[in-house]
Amino acid sequence: MLGALAGAGTTAAWLHPDRTTPPTVAGQPDPARVAELERAEAERNAQSLEALATFGVGLQDELAPVLEGLHGAHPSDGSTRRTPTGEDVDEWRASLEELAVEADALPSGGTEHNMVRSGFVLTLELLGSSVDLVEQALSAEPASDETLFRLAGAARDHAVDAFGSAAMQLDNLYVTADKGHLHLVLRAGEGGVPLDDPHGHPGH
Repeated sequence: MLGALAGAGTTAAWLHPDRTTPPTVAGQPDPARVAELERAEAERNAQSLEALATFGVGLQDELAPVLEGLHGAHPSDGSTRRTPTGEDVDEWRASLEELAVEADALPSGGTEHNMVRSGFVLTLELLGSSVDLVEQALSAEPASDETLFRLAGAARDHAVDAFGSAAMQLDNLYVTADKGHLHLVLRAGEGGVPLDDPHGHPGH
């Protein structure tokens, strides 16, 4: 009887708004655990953002000579083609392969962070396809080399678009994190005109 009364008293104390708060109900999230997970996610995203920014800045610089060569192989402005050599192609491919390894090693983050990472990976894959097509064009018959150079140019342009989308998302993440703007743009050669600028104006 006394045990029953004691149990009833405890239950009453839990139900009374001015008394002890009941323990966490089974199946309900633990607020402390939720806060811990949120802090861990925020830290992971912060690390991912910095890694993406560092890689993106380096990527735009490392790709400049590759894009300069690919632009020369199939100029988008109608200028005369500068046919690359086999050594040029080998250098471009080696550079892209090294960058691809770095991109694969980028830490994972939230959905938006992973979109940036995927955009950088896609950029490198498309440029790799462009380089492969240029290589094929160099050994192709005159009747088909122009088509291959044109396809190489299209793959290059798609790569520039992929980078532009990733760079825009990265800039948004930077602003959201109160870090200001981070403008990344691909150029055909050091100091060249931004390839994703439809008006051909120098970037800032």
